[in-house]
Amino acid sequence: MSDKIALKLNYNEDKRAVIAYGLTAIFQSVTIFIIISILGLVFDFWFESMIIFFEVGLIRKSTGGAHATTMNSCIVISVVLIIALSSISRYLLFLPVNVFVNV
Repeated sequence: MSDKIALKLNYNEDKRAVIAYGLTAIFQSVTIFIIISILGLVFDFWFESMIIFFEVGLIRKSTGGAHATTMNSCIVISVVLIIALSSISRYLLFLPVNVFVNV
């Protein structure tokens, strides 16, 4: 896709690489969103998973840390951590779901 966009806009290789990086980030975020939405609905912690998903998205750019070796492993790690935090928030803290408490 990035090749077609870069060709149509007459961009050089550097700009094409930036487009490819952005498309990869969008694909990864959408994939994680869909997976945690489905799992959140199935296990009844959709609301908590959305809060954690968007919070992770907000701090993602400013944090460093280890990076997965492949995009698939990054998606799996992200989904597992978001689902784990969501289930802890929903089932182990024994607090009623409250927007202000969760945020």
